[in-house]
Amino acid sequence: MRVLFVVPTDYDAVVKKGVAWLIDQREEDGELEQVITVHPFAINERSIAHSPRQTVYEFRTPAPSAWRIVGWLRLLGHILRTALRIRALARSNQVDIVRAQDPYYSALLAWLATRFTRARLVISLHADYRQRYRLDGAQGAPEVFGSRALAELLERVMLRQADGVLPIRESLGRQAMEAGVPAARIHLIPHGINLAAFAADAGDDDVPLDALQLDDSRAWLVFGGRLSRENYVADMLEMGEQLSRQRDDFLLVLAGDGPERAALSARLEVTPQLSRCCRLVGPVAAPVMASLRRHAAVGIVLMGGLSLIEACAAGRPVCAYDVEWHHELVENGVTGYLVEEADIASLATRVAQLLDDPTAADAMGAAARKRAFTRHSEAAARGARMAAYRAVAGAG
Repeated sequence: MRVLFVVPTDYDAVVKKGVAWLIDQREEDGELEQVITVHPFAINERSIAHSPRQTVYEFRTPAPSAWRIVGWLRLLGHILRTALRIRALARSNQVDIVRAQDPYYSALLAWLATRFTRARLVISLHADYRQRYRLDGAQGAPEVFGSRALAELLERVMLRQADGVLPIRESLGRQAMEAGVPAARIHLIPHGINLAAFAADAGDDDVPLDALQLDDSRAWLVFGGRLSRENYVADMLEMGEQLSRQRDDFLLVLAGDGPERAALSARLEVTPQLSRCCRLVGPVAAPVMASLRRHAAVGIVLMGGLSLIEACAAGRPVCAYDVEWHHELVENGVTGYLVEEADIASLATRVAQLLDDPTAADAMGAAARKRAFTRHSEAAARGARMAAYRAVAGAG
């Protein structure tokens, strides 16, 4: 089977973030005969031989314009030209499936490229875009020609046109059905990641946590991810400040980078109460992040995808907001605690409970690890994706 992916990112950005394994994952450990990845809005115009099995094509984003209408016309022209180039790639390589990684511009490109060809159109869903837009505007979810309403219209149309819709969570599958997608076309493909670094017998003696200069006499409350509004990073500081009025035996550790980092740093500088109990350690390498999660007393993931899986796989209890798909991994009193969105007082209370009862915390952490490994191992996820591809290809 041959699959072409349309992905709204840039090769160098993926490598810089340390998630190049996501590109490798598309090859399904050799189960796919050929993989083509297209980045339609990249910085550079180039092709990259990523592996003997996979080539990445990047098409340069059109230059911006001070005139809005000119910018939109350039974008429209780029979409049409890129769709023709994707169609040529699909035809010349006898592609079976074209998979768009979002239901917006990527889906539109994939749909245009698959018209009157043998290739089947698949759209994968990776986030609750309505929720992300509510939290962070255009930084959280796309707009189309400057309009979120137009983006949502395009999303509904594209999902109904797809031969298969692949949500990574059950909740996203329900949203697809609400948009009019028949249940038979929906195939769940849970995230699958390499969890070896989080196994119970994984050692991390060689991971240099000392360089972070964290006080190991206190219990660590660890967040790792993008410092953005959609991840509720400001709520984490508020939780830390509330908790610090009751106790001084913890350290809130935020690892990562993002648009809110400067604002968080500024708040720490002017809030002595926070500066004593919180550390922003910046972006860290994957082995360091894994070690931080394993050494946490509590994982803090108010909003998360891969980060929630990792936090649970690390074998520590997790506190999260009761939004999106979190209930699939976090179960109250079993693997951690869910609290209502923005209920920071309850969040602080639940964290305090876990700090006060390490035996219960350890038991919840063990249950969290088991659930993460059962549902999100690479092998399980690969099987789900291949089954989805075969179902869609066979339906043709």
